[in-house]
Amino acid sequence: RANPYLILAATWVAASLVPTFGAGLMFSWSADLIAIIALLGLARFFLALAGLDVGTSFGGIGSSREVMIASLAEPAMLMIVFTLALVAGSTQLSTMAGFLVSSEVGLRVSLGMALIALIMVAIAENAR
Repeated sequence: RANPYLILAATWVAASLVPTFGAGLMFSWSADLIAIIALLGLARFFLALAGLDVGTSFGGIGSSREVMIASLAEPAMLMIVFTLALVAGSTQLSTMAGFLVSSEVGLRVSLGMALIALIMVAIAENAR
């Protein structure tokens, strides 16, 4: 019975960690992309548990599909984060955004490959 609330809480905390209106915010140290991805993975885990809790075969099929997509999308998303972290020098979201906005980034092959991987992860996450 608590799974919808846990899913909402994990997603809400992950969304609240994203600095949207400025750089150098007070809690920017907690806006680490690895923590945000872990919170989204935790929400997906609770979603799969909620599907299994129903006790029907359709809930099990949906949960197994969700876990299969997560096992393919989460490592790709972490590789995207690590690619951006290597370029920016940090996994904190405000530092990465500040570096990518600056003019010293330039055109890099690794960022292009990360963009292609991000598009593939977005397609997988949207169940297309």
